[in-house]
Amino acid sequence: VLVDALIYVESRGKDDAIGDTHLGKPSIGVLQIRPIMVREVNRILRKSSISKSFKLKDRFNRQKSIEMFKVWKNHHHPEDGFEMISRNWNGGSHGYKKKRTEKYWVKVQKQL
Repeated sequence: VLVDALIYVESRGKDDAIGDTHLGKPSIGVLQIRPIMVREVNRILRKSSISKSFKLKDRFNRQKSIEMFKVWKNHHHPEDGFEMISRNWNGGSHGYKKKRTEKYWVKVQKQL
């Protein structure tokens, strides 16, 4: 449910979505994943002794993007609510504290 709402807010469901090109390293795919998130997910997998890793091109694959989201969520937010998860997905590790993620959360709530 939450991941579907995030996909809609992030990309309107477009697997080939490319955003934030002005930042030099764009966000890619249905969940608008940045390179730093791919690195973080791979770090979590290594730390958990899971012999899987993701490549940057995997961001264009809906299923792999959802898998990356779940690895991140289950590691950083195993017990947290939708608001904290959504706002941190949008604004980084302290996104839930940032004023700018409040509008994002409103958009996610509308999709939920």
